[in-house]
Amino acid sequence: MVRLGLGLDATVFAPIVGAAVLAAFLLGRRRGAGGLLAAYFVALAFFTQLRDAADETGAAALSSYVIDWELWMFGGIAPSAWLQSRVGGVGPEPGWVAYYSAFIHWLWFVFPHAVVVGRVSLRAEACARG
Repeated sequence: MVRLGLGLDATVFAPIVGAAVLAAFLLGRRRGAGGLLAAYFVALAFFTQLRDAADETGAAALSSYVIDWELWMFGGIAPSAWLQSRVGGVGPEPGWVAYYSAFIHWLWFVFPHAVVVGRVSLRAEACARG
């Protein structure tokens, strides 16, 4: 929203936010737990800007080579399709393996943020003790 409000191109705005990440990190190390948390949020904004810039470059996302490589390596069978046909995820009711897999996948999105919150909490506790 900031970038669009300022009328800046994503490829111009991403380096600006990148410099802000570096500044926030350097200042955050001196400011204790609050500074680390601020640096984290600035870094998250930087990641979002990079992702936005990547979408606006017009470069095509290349992913079919992975499937081609899997088919070549596994004799014409895609391992993910083979596994789903035998373990679950194909029928109307996905089954426990699909739910467990989805849970593990979503941990990838939650875990880094939980680590930051835990680390900041530990740092704040250490600063409070002196």
